[in-house]
Amino acid sequence: MSVIGTDVDPEQIILAKKHHKESKRLKFMELDATTLPFENQEFDMIFSMFVLHHIGSWDKTLNEIGRVLKPNGYFIFYDLAYSRFSTRLFKRIVKKYGVYTIQDIITILKDNNIESVYKEKPHGAIMKHYAVVFQKKI
Repeated sequence: MSVIGTDVDPEQIILAKKHHKESKRLKFMELDATTLPFENQEFDMIFSMFVLHHIGSWDKTLNEIGRVLKPNGYFIFYDLAYSRFSTRLFKRIVKKYGVYTIQDIITILKDNNIESVYKEKPHGAIMKHYAVVFQKKI
């Protein structure tokens, strides 16, 4: 298995390289998730943990995931999502961070032919924690 770790923050890439030796199978790249420099259908799996809610253009990121994920590939989403009421309230205030519901995520992924195949019961109040596995259909 080959793994590419990414982050928009150069300090996080430096920290990752400090703690994990890069090799042919492990690389770290500083990049913007809304414009991924990878080929179409390049990845078998994409794992995102507490990232998407930090991205204002979270919808562009999900479209990029749809572009680079192979058919039958998996997208593992572990992150926060707002309630419908909270999104209406926070979208006007918060501009730099992702404000979305889990249904917003599901809708954009479905538009990219990616569907939920496993989900755990969410927990939390205003922002709930979600663990969902999606799979891209053929």
